Amino acid sequence: MEEMSDKYSFGFRKYRSTDNEIQRIRTILDTSNGPKWIWDVDIQKCFDKISHDFLMQKVALILCPKAKEYV
Repeated sequence: MEEMSDKYSFGFRKYRSTDNEIQRIRTILDTSNGPKWIWDVDIQKCFDKISHDFLMQKVALILCPKAKEYV
């Protein structure tokens, strides 16, 4: 599964830390064409409103059998 993960995903990943994520953000922000705004959003409760059945239907569409082991 690790080999299929987004290379810029840092949450709960082996050999990754918040320091890696901060370094990546600084690299992006320090470019001349970097973003002018940063939004900080708390999504802690957003999954309380999403239908579990809906999510399970979407997971069923995933073609990677390894991903389904985590459901």
